[in-house]
Amino acid sequence: MDMKKTFVVVLLGLALAACGGGSSEGVTGSSAPTMPQVAGSYTGTLDITFPELGTSLSCPGSTVITQSGSTISLTPFVAAGACGGMSVPVGFRSIDSNGVVPDESGSFNEPTCGIYNYFASGGFSGRELRFSVNATSNTCWNMNITGVLSR
Repeated sequence: MDMKKTFVVVLLGLALAACGGGSSEGVTGSSAPTMPQVAGSYTGTLDITFPELGTSLSCPGSTVITQSGSTISLTPFVAAGACGGMSVPVGFRSIDSNGVVPDESGSFNEPTCGIYNYFASGGFSGRELRFSVNATSNTCWNMNITGVLSR
């Protein structure tokens, strides 16, 4: 499988990552949690390691985040450099009052390769978005992805 297809698989995993989350509906007054303000333009680095190949890629990346309470929306994530300008839509996610995006695990089918199982975690700290995705497959190269984007 070529690196661009692999990168698409990685970003699809990221797009699937971090779904879900809690709600503060019904909480009013001073007991309502204060959401961190994370809206803005983010740029940084995406690192992808392929353990079986003993190789990795490091690519500049960017996204823009808008926010309404605990719901955030990410524009398509664009990865440049060695990742060839790949763009993958991410969409809506939830964050908690600490800026954490709920962990997620699941699977997705990469059409040219097979099923990937993934575990994703991440969140916001100060002006940074940090995330990690571990994707494994019996028929494709395993991947460990980490990203740090700042606004």
